[in-house]
Amino acid sequence: MKNLHFIGDVHGKFERYFGVIQSLPEKSISIQLGDFGLGFHPMIDQEYLSVNIGKNHKWIYGNHDNPRFRTNENCLGDYGIFQDIFYVSGALSVDQWHRTIGRDWWPEEEQSVSSLESMLKFYSFVKPDFVCSHDSPFAVKKILIGEEPKDRTSNYLQMMLGIHRPKTWIFGHFHVTFNQTIKKTNFIGLGELEVLSI
Repeated sequence: MKNLHFIGDVHGKFERYFGVIQSLPEKSISIQLGDFGLGFHPMIDQEYLSVNIGKNHKWIYGNHDNPRFRTNENCLGDYGIFQDIFYVSGALSVDQWHRTIGRDWWPEEEQSVSSLESMLKFYSFVKPDFVCSHDSPFAVKKILIGEEPKDRTSNYLQMMLGIHRPKTWIFGHFHVTFNQTIKKTNFIGLGELEVLSI
C-alpha cells in the first residue's frame, strides 16, 4: 500500500481532479471513492479518461455515475481487492425522485442483491484490514445524517461489520470530513476532492 491515496467525490469537476492526481508524488496510486460524475459531461468519454488519467488511478462507482463507464479500464467494478484494499461500489440517491432516468440518474446505482450477496461471501473469506466504499455502513450513516437508512447498500455494508471488523474503512458520498473509531474500526469519510494518503 505504499504511496496509495484516496480521493473524495469529484462531482464532474474533472479539471480539479486531474490537478489532484498530477500533484501526487511520482508513481502514486489512487482510488477515487465514487460520484466521479461520469455521464454528466458530454465531452468526457472512455478515450478521454484513459488518456488523461493513466493506469495507476482507479475509481469505484457511486450513485452519480453512468453505468456505461464501468467498462473503463480505470473502474474497479462492483467489489473486489485492489492494493490490499477491499472495495465496494454503489449507493442510493435519496433525491432520485427529482432526477431523470438516463440523464442524471440510473437505476443501477446500487448493486443487485445477488451481487451484494456474492460480495458478502467473498468478504467473509478475505477478512481484510482495509475497506473503501462509496457509501458507509448504516451505523455510520446514522451518525452522519441522523436517521435510519433503508437502502440495501448501507445495510450490506453493515452486515460486513457483523462478519469482520476491519482496522480502517474509508468512504465518500456524504461530502464531509469524518474520522471516528467505532468498536475498533477507524471510519474515515472524505469531502469533495479531499485526499487521504496512506
